[in-house]
Amino acid sequence: MCLILNVVAMKHLMNPLLAVLFVISLNASALPTTADKGQLWIGEHRNNWTQSNSVKVLNDFGASLLVTPDQNWRQKWETPSDQMVYLDEAEVVRLGEKLWVLAFMVNPKLDDNGQANVVCALTIVRPDQSIAFDQGGIPCLQGAVEGNLDNVRLSPVVVEYLGEEGDPLGRWTIRMRIKDENRDTQLDLETSFTLVSD
Repeated sequence: MCLILNVVAMKHLMNPLLAVLFVISLNASALPTTADKGQLWIGEHRNNWTQSNSVKVLNDFGASLLVTPDQNWRQKWETPSDQMVYLDEAEVVRLGEKLWVLAFMVNPKLDDNGQANVVCALTIVRPDQSIAFDQGGIPCLQGAVEGNLDNVRLSPVVVEYLGEEGDPLGRWTIRMRIKDENRDTQLDLETSFTLVSD
């Protein structure tokens, strides 16, 4: 298993902060959404989000967790702000293939000094229920925030996974707790992918 926890440089978060909405292309069964069939819409209007284990809204703070096979996810995210972002969602990965786990959030609360304070805890569980990775207190969004708070923001915490020989086949689970400390609100998100040999 090759598991890399990257912190995306802040320059990659600034340009796309103006993105109004973001669409995930779903494989297989699609959830009912406000977008076209087969797509999950995530944008500034949190009340329209279709909530699930990987998409949640509480106390006007929203977050989403996505496993994508898109090698060009960063290029897609940095699209001009007047265009929708389309990212594929992965449910299955084969040995030798890569996946990226991305977290998004909307409407972090600012303190009296105009600072955001959102922290994350990340756990990755192997198919045999053993822990592959477990870390808390990861800064997800901290400091001054540019643009409208309702803009969809990409967390700088990005997980890159490569399935290698010897990795247990089956369902891998990713859990991320995203806590807006200023709002005292936490969202427990979960998603998964299945590792197969061919």
